[in-house]
Amino acid sequence: MDSYAMWAGQSARGAWLFANQYDIAGPPAVYFNTLWLATGKLMALFGFGFGGALQILRLFGTFALGLAFWRLSGRFELRPPVRLLATAVFLFSGGLGWLSRLWPLAAPPPDLYTELFPFAQTAFIPHAALAQAAALLALDSLLDAERRETMRPAWMAGLWLLLLGTFRVYDLATACLVAALFLGARLVALPDRRRRLLRAFAVLAPPAPALLYAHWLTTAAPGFAVWSLANRYPPPDVGTLALGVGLPLLGGILLLAVFATAPKARTRATALLFAWLAAAWLMMYSGLAPWAWRTCGLFVAPHLLALAVAVDRLWPVRRLAPAFVAFVGLLGLPTTALWLIDKTQEATNQYRYYFAAPQTVEALEWLASNRPGARLFTHGHIGLKAPGWGGATSFLGHKDLTPHWQTKRAEYATMMRTNSRQPWKTFVEQSGVDTVLYGPLDRREGTADPGRILGWPLLFDNGLMKTYGKP
Repeated sequence: MDSYAMWAGQSARGAWLFANQYDIAGPPAVYFNTLWLATGKLMALFGFGFGGALQILRLFGTFALGLAFWRLSGRFELRPPVRLLATAVFLFSGGLGWLSRLWPLAAPPPDLYTELFPFAQTAFIPHAALAQAAALLALDSLLDAERRETMRPAWMAGLWLLLLGTFRVYDLATACLVAALFLGARLVALPDRRRRLLRAFAVLAPPAPALLYAHWLTTAAPGFAVWSLANRYPPPDVGTLALGVGLPLLGGILLLAVFATAPKARTRATALLFAWLAAAWLMMYSGLAPWAWRTCGLFVAPHLLALAVAVDRLWPVRRLAPAFVAFVGLLGLPTTALWLIDKTQEATNQYRYYFAAPQTVEALEWLASNRPGARLFTHGHIGLKAPGWGGATSFLGHKDLTPHWQTKRAEYATMMRTNSRQPWKTFVEQSGVDTVLYGPLDRREGTADPGRILGWPLLFDNGLMKTYGKP
């Protein structure tokens, strides 16, 4: 969340393009993101901080995602009780991840469960919820275009995808693959290919620049190429993912049975579901876009919709279908509860990565007001917060955005055990550091007080944190 606070903070201070303030080399501002741009401008306009903006995003993300899923689910001709329950399960229920408390499993990659479930997206990373809402609305417009065989909804689908690409390209890659598989299959199998090709162009051409920009940003852009290198976590093992998704994982299998036994269910919408399921698994495991493998935000929705469609069509006693969907949701509620309990407990531990003591916040806010643009040397935990709350550039901060993070972490530890002035003078000259923020976490690393060793004046001291500045 700290990197998002950094983007929004830069926007609030007047920026339209964002720089990576976790790179002490000071690369140029080349990152564009409409969501954090708008968030920062609203922060500046109404005078609230990033914490307040985050609460607004959570509320808006929950509403937008629920509305988008409800709208898209209407394309599948689900009966109202099944549709309503499926939406509730989608928004509030988890999978069977709670079973991992009973049987140890391989640890999931970072952020897997947080990005997998809508309830976690809306609570912790609302930008992912908004991204999924844009993707669902794009797919809804795509189905509308194929139903009406007109260009206007096709262009609308393309514009939704373009909007998605301006703030979260992870999910854009999956959504574009869904559209390409679906439209490609229909182009081959059905007549009137010229008009179908034009509609495919209207859907896929608008987001193409966003995909190209994302590829450049994460592979060649100064200050941001490190992003794709750091984010290449291995995909989750299938068992962990299966427990994460839970019973909706059966949806694809049941949907095949629906296709085989119920001709009336062979619709455009169910064909889209097959394309969606294929795209979700491909993006998770194939490595088609190395910078976007973690696109698990669009993984649960197709499995749940497939399950709802299959149960609604195949259940022998149709009035029991809603009860089964509700049962699936109830099985997932322990995961929701445990996740929220874990996050609450983590938030009360002052050494967790997203917590900062009030005195630390005071010191960072002093930096923002009195030394804007400071090039900061401090503990990595504080360096993570410094760009967002203090407007500073950190020597050591975000592990995914700090170039050579492991090397700098070792260099920081070495310097904190160095009490001679000359090594510190050499380090400052080579790194470009002009400010030191010194506190309890630094004292744990070693006996050195950098500002005192360098002879820099003490600019701020609140009893816990000291700020030294280069004369």
